[in-house]
Amino acid sequence: MEVDGDAAECPVCGYEFPVQRRIYVWVAVILLLLGVLYYFLR
Repeated sequence: MEVDGDAAECPVCGYEFPVQRRIYVWVAVILLLLGVLYYFLR
């Protein structure tokens, strides 16, 4: 069954989907970029 990506919960069973905060995504991207830069510049 497909559920809308913006849905907060499943319409069938009521499961509440966890909220992924954008700040975590940005921190992960920045850390990845810093790791790549460190690898190439050492």
